[in-house]
Amino acid sequence: MSATPPLIVHPGEAAGVELLGGKGAALAGLSAAGFPVPPWFAVTPAAFLASAGLKRRAKVAPERALAVEPGPELAAEIEAAARRLAGDGGWLAVRSSAGDEDSRSHSFAGQLESYLFVAPDQVAQKVAQVWRSGFSERVAAYRAEHGLGAACPPAVVVQRMIDADRAGVAFSADPVTGARGTRLVSAVFGLGSALVSGEADADTWRVTRAGIVAEREIADKQSAHRGDPRVSEGVSTVALPAEQHRKPSLTDEEVRAVAALAARAEAHFGAPQDIEWAYENGTLWLLQSRAITSLVGQADPDGLLVIWDNSNITESYSGVTTPLTFSFVRRAYEEVYREFCRLLGVPAAKIADHAGTFRNMLGLIRGRVYYNLISWYRVLALLPGFTVNRKFMEQMMGVREPMPEAIVQELAA
Repeated sequence: MSATPPLIVHPGEAAGVELLGGKGAALAGLSAAGFPVPPWFAVTPAAFLASAGLKRRAKVAPERALAVEPGPELAAEIEAAARRLAGDGGWLAVRSSAGDEDSRSHSFAGQLESYLFVAPDQVAQKVAQVWRSGFSERVAAYRAEHGLGAACPPAVVVQRMIDADRAGVAFSADPVTGARGTRLVSAVFGLGSALVSGEADADTWRVTRAGIVAEREIADKQSAHRGDPRVSEGVSTVALPAEQHRKPSLTDEEVRAVAALAARAEAHFGAPQDIEWAYENGTLWLLQSRAITSLVGQADPDGLLVIWDNSNITESYSGVTTPLTFSFVRRAYEEVYREFCRLLGVPAAKIADHAGTFRNMLGLIRGRVYYNLISWYRVLALLPGFTVNRKFMEQMMGVREPMPEAIVQELAA
């Protein structure tokens, strides 16, 4: 008999996407990895099902889902956890975390409800409102458009509210061009909700992989979002003083820190990330991180071109090649062709400049050895008569299609 799933999960407790949803699972991983994530806990989908009197994984009709609220015992447990999290006089953020939200394919941005500056005794009520938003017509249309099937109850993340003096979003790669070497940082004064909602223009910086601020665009910032527990969303729009309209919301040092945080998130998840961040009293916080869905399957325009071919190398390595064997073969090719160029009079400095070319003449893809054709052409281009000799090389290697002429001319140059 399977164990009953927990209704509330805290950081450090074993749980995955099924219990925490996409956003919650990401926060759990980031917290465990030492990222500056505000303290949090999550109310699981099992809490919704228990409140609705349903079995685990049961399908829920939307009209029934819209009437579900936490039962008295669960509401008391949520309030107790919220009070511990908020501390003395603190506020909380209550955010949706559907199972497929913030995934590599679907962000669900703006589809489900979130609430800011929530008092601990109001958290259970807001949890119910997030549950209901998961069964709204808007979410149903989004799921249908993306072929995601019927709606499921979302998890709900309850997080200590960061009362930001500056906040915004950052991308570890350019979301428009796909350039992986560019970090994009956008910032506003006050809470990041003004930027996410599109109500306020943001300052924008482009930062190189080396941490150099390459471009900056300072917006005319007329207003900001500030915390306002009197309204249901938890924020109100306030006018900014004139001296802040054209003042950069971040220093260059802070811009680099945010860009580095986005880069760390990318390294953690192994894919370009879209993060929400906030500065509160000089401390940088990571509020959430999700994959940049628009870059899935998109090549890096600044990346190195690689063309793989195994037309005749399969005669030497016809079966599956182990990594140990490949490491020997790659080293042998590297050293043999480096020495070949030296014997033919290629200057030592030029050979040293092409160390990466010699090192990457072969590749191992799913257990098969391939030529990295660009490297072979580059080695040949070190020698006289490249434009003529390349045709003999193509015949020798059994290449079925010649290299595109534009690439050949670039290598020859």
